[in-house]
Amino acid sequence: MWLIRLTGDPNRQANIHVDFAVEPKVKRFAFDQFTLPACGVCNAGFATMEARAEPIMRMILGEQALSEADWDLILSWFDKVRVGLWLSKYLLSKNSLGINPHFHIAQRLDIRDRALIVFRRESAVQTLTIIGTFLPSFDFSPTSFALIVNNYLFVNLTGIDLCSHRLGFPSIKPLSTDGSRVEGALISGTHRTISPILRKFPHPEGTGLYQPIYRDLLTSAGTEPAVIEEYVTKNSIDQARGIGGVFQQRLGKAGRYPAHESTLWIPGKPLDNDRILRIAHTSVYEHQIEQMTSALQVSPPEQKRFWKDQISGCRRVLRTMLK
Repeated sequence: MWLIRLTGDPNRQANIHVDFAVEPKVKRFAFDQFTLPACGVCNAGFATMEARAEPIMRMILGEQALSEADWDLILSWFDKVRVGLWLSKYLLSKNSLGINPHFHIAQRLDIRDRALIVFRRESAVQTLTIIGTFLPSFDFSPTSFALIVNNYLFVNLTGIDLCSHRLGFPSIKPLSTDGSRVEGALISGTHRTISPILRKFPHPEGTGLYQPIYRDLLTSAGTEPAVIEEYVTKNSIDQARGIGGVFQQRLGKAGRYPAHESTLWIPGKPLDNDRILRIAHTSVYEHQIEQMTSALQVSPPEQKRFWKDQISGCRRVLRTMLK
């Protein structure tokens, strides 16, 4: 609720969901009526996270100094928001696409590499805009979305080895799937950062905050030597949970974000709204399709036709949107 109040009238109507069951149909809700059911334990945990996230978001919008711990919390908060939006689509569409989730929001926090790319907007008009959740690609691959909050655009990305390898950490190369579990080969860490961290999205106009997550390696056979290396230990926030430190890429340079409060994260010149929207739509939907393509490569033979058809359809829609 705090984010809704921060960005305008809580009772304003918004396009929250597009149902593709028969033909695309937009569903509108008042922001303050858009809620999801959750158990008491989850509600209590999320309330604590929300209470911590609000002042940090206000500091971002005010372009104040932030610490590595602040970004760690905000990255987890974006995990929560992204998965919550995905589950809301599942509930609102009554699972029209036949997806079968096996988890709750709390089970999807802090489990995969993640990034938050931050851009300044020329306009300071109050607004809250959700981008990247309306196409079926988000239903099948809820790995990215964008959020415009007043004078800032946030592009949130996640994925297996999204950034671990290029930040010097050990990582997994997916080879096959076993139900919801991904089987893969260990790739040793390089112990150095490589810029740009995302080869397909160098974002020279924005600041990228990246966090390698090696949680899966903690429970995989034969990976212990890789996760107890000095480089991993030195560059982790919580090694016992497989949580790496926060790294930053700005103006083409990448490195560990300072533990102390810093204004190094503030992006360069603000961008006009057309540029902001194009960056948001292109980066988010292309990442979703890229992750779907990765799923195709490791999927069983009987599922490959399904993934090819979905990827082809999503690409057609994206090309139409970007014309």
